[in-house]
This record gives sequence, C-alpha cells and structure tokens, in this order.
Amino acid sequence: SFVVRVTVGEFSGEGEGKSKKIAKKLAAIAVLEELRKLPQLPVTDKIPLRIKKKSKSIIKVGDDLDLLN
Repeated sequence: SFVVRVTVGEFSGEGEGKSKKIAKKLAAIAVLEELRKLPQLPVTDKIPLRIKKKSKSIIKVGDDLDLLN
C-alpha cells in the first residue's frame, strides 16, 4: 500500500492505493476537488496568439540534383 500527498500552494490532498500510480492519481483528484471549491475567476477578453508560419522553400531538393548533371 502506498500513500502520496500532493500540495498545490496552500491546498493538499492524500491518496492511498495498491500502486504508486493509483495513489498519485487519488491524491491529485483530492486536490482538484479542493480547487474546484474556489470561486470562478472573471472572464476576460482573450488576446489572439501570434503564430509565425514557416516559410516554404522555393527550390525543391530534387531540382538541385538535376542542375548538377
């Protein structure tokens, strides 16, 4: 039997299980349940993310080989 404690800021939760994985999962669920009791944050306007697109290559690799022959 394994016992795990998870702490997030001032919130903590414990989980117990037959394996470490199960104990960790139960501890995380306990903390999430505590965090869900908090009041909702006010909704703000989302700022769109600026994502740079990769530039496309003009010359293909196969074309370079044909020029050398």
